[in-house]
Amino acid sequence: MDTLEQIKSRLSIEELVGQYVHLKKSGRNFKALCPFHNEKSPSFIISPDKGLAYCFGCRKGGDIFAFIQQIENIDFPEAVRTLGEKTGVETQEQGFGGQRKEEKEKILNIISEAQSFFREQLKKTPAAVRYLEERGYDQKLQAQWEFGFAPDSFHLLTEYLKSKSYSPNDILDAGLASQKNVGDSNIYDRFRNRVTFPIQNTQGHLVAFGGRTLSPDPDAAKYLNSPETRSYHKGDTLYCFHRAKQSIRETDRAIIVEGYFDALTAHSKGFPNTVASLGTALTENQVKLLGRLTKNLYFAFDADTSGQSAASRSIEIAQRLGFNASVIIIPSGKDPDDCLRSSPEEWEKAIQSAKKAIDYEFEKAFSKTDKNTLEGKKTIAEELLPIIRRLPNSIEQEHYLKQLALELETSIKSLVSELNRLKNPFSSPNSPKAPNSQNQQPETSNQNPSFSRSECLLGILLSDPKAIDGLDETFRIDFVQSEPEKTLYKSLLDQYNQSDGKNAQLKSENQEIQARLQLLELYTDENYQEFTAEELQQEAINLCNALREEYKKNRLQTLRQQMAKENKPEYISEYQKLLGDQF
Repeated sequence: MDTLEQIKSRLSIEELVGQYVHLKKSGRNFKALCPFHNEKSPSFIISPDKGLAYCFGCRKGGDIFAFIQQIENIDFPEAVRTLGEKTGVETQEQGFGGQRKEEKEKILNIISEAQSFFREQLKKTPAAVRYLEERGYDQKLQAQWEFGFAPDSFHLLTEYLKSKSYSPNDILDAGLASQKNVGDSNIYDRFRNRVTFPIQNTQGHLVAFGGRTLSPDPDAAKYLNSPETRSYHKGDTLYCFHRAKQSIRETDRAIIVEGYFDALTAHSKGFPNTVASLGTALTENQVKLLGRLTKNLYFAFDADTSGQSAASRSIEIAQRLGFNASVIIIPSGKDPDDCLRSSPEEWEKAIQSAKKAIDYEFEKAFSKTDKNTLEGKKTIAEELLPIIRRLPNSIEQEHYLKQLALELETSIKSLVSELNRLKNPFSSPNSPKAPNSQNQQPETSNQNPSFSRSECLLGILLSDPKAIDGLDETFRIDFVQSEPEKTLYKSLLDQYNQSDGKNAQLKSENQEIQARLQLLELYTDENYQEFTAEELQQEAINLCNALREEYKKNRLQTLRQQMAKENKPEYISEYQKLLGDQF
């Protein structure tokens, strides 16, 4: 058994997919909300029998390797290594990788060495230990959260890493050093006089660092993160995500805060469904990452101007992507870390009384602008109408338009007119229209993924070979346009005849055709599972008749072209037979 088969034998498709989405039993299969696109009705099908997970709406998925590649945004060699780690199958000597793998692994090794260095430096630095203790982190918690310390030196870390045989370029590539000029061999430590926070990727692997300064200099940046590297992409990473995944899935809610301490204190105080946005507004990729686990996002950003601005930008993205966004109002203007340390009960109440994002935006708009002046009315409307437009439901849009009209003492008609006039900067083919629009965009549905009629008929015959009997003499392989499909049909019919109508199975040496066959079987199982044997046979007959008519139409056209060039008797004879349905 080769490496890939070993991994597949130890990890089922439903076990893997179930780590990312909630599965619901559906006959022999499972269904789930697709983790790759926004939908309200489950269209993601997971087949234990076939080892496949696939969405016939957005056409994403496949076996365990294809799924993990797409869900984690990694290449095939990394997918093999990731699933190898999960299953305990050795993959290091199987040739999965190459230069890119070696470069990435070198970066991860350097970062691991740096973490060991930072951990040791923390033990030697009483001021850093005392700072963490004052923030509520005793030495047990310091070890649990793997805090470190970058000494106030330009060269200690780089010299340490050089002693481990890493070159200046290696250290730069890992994001642990800086240089004044490109190509300058004199590099210096990026993190200096800072408490360090290890940043892990979605799988829990250490990929970067954050640092909080201990310098009294008011001009020193309070927080500093690693730059982008081959292993770290800031816009795709959420702090504490790997620790929060299970709790987010169980509570069906993700709490998003701004800072490292906000997230760590939340986890320490019993709120493990918390992640941090690393000090910035969420990116679309980060929101989609959370969307694998929940559609309910609770934002708890600082009450200062930058925090509120970040909250609004994050809410914008979340609503555009179809998430339910709420805002946690922190009591007494505290930040989450302060509130959690002083009173976890108060934090729990704040979560339970969180405001819907739209209500929060209403309160914010009316609190800073005078609604009693004409200019104030216009300013408030210009701020809130694009937000109302983003709401995915027409009834909800109308509700808030009525509320806005009441508050501004104006008519809904004028607001709708203004709503339609305003250009939504986030508009897309799937953006919701204003209320009363006749052109509402339908949700993506589970439709035929471009399977031809002949493929659909093939799927039915594979699902229930006895349906072949109902076709009698009405079906001819000539009706199938594709040569590969003709070969498959011939093989299927030969098997059926040789087994006296008891068996018909297909496998292709061509991997692409075999993958297509598996998806076709999955599609057939899912869409025809409620059909009786008679109904399935009738469907086969209907498809056969449609293929017959399509063949007739195409053949007549070909014969007309041939007769125009050369009026051969055989062309005329075949043409007349086709017209008389004698074929």
